[in-house]
Formats: sequence, C-alpha cells, structure tokens
Amino acid sequence: MKAKAGRCEGRKPFGHYDGERAILERMRALRQMDMGFDRIAEALNAEGLKPRTGARWLGRTVNNILTLNV
Repeated sequence: MKAKAGRCEGRKPFGHYDGERAILERMRALRQMDMGFDRIAEALNAEGLKPRTGARWLGRTVNNILTLNV
C-alpha cells in the first residue's frame, strides 16, 4: 500500500477532512500575498478559523501544512 499510494494509514494530511480544504486555500491565498507564516496564523485566528487540534493557529503549523501540501 505504501509503495502504491505513498502512505498507509496514520494521520491524514490537512485538507482531507470537511472544511479543511477552504482553510488550506485561504492559507495559500495569504501566502501568495507574501504574508509570513506567523502573520497567516494571526489572520486565521482573527477570522475564527480553528486548526484540527488546539485552540489557535501557530506559524510553525501553517509552515508545516503549506510545505507538505504543495
């Protein structure tokens, strides 16, 4: 399975579950506006968008998501 699909089981990438794709697109749009990861996290928090776990977005989380979902 891993050789065929690149991964098997485990945590699904951000954007897999309902509602996450819109947040991912918002992150990408803000990044295209040359915003840094910390500023993107601040914007998502200000817009009331919540991460999968935790209470608020962090810049390093945004960085990880955008780096893995290129």
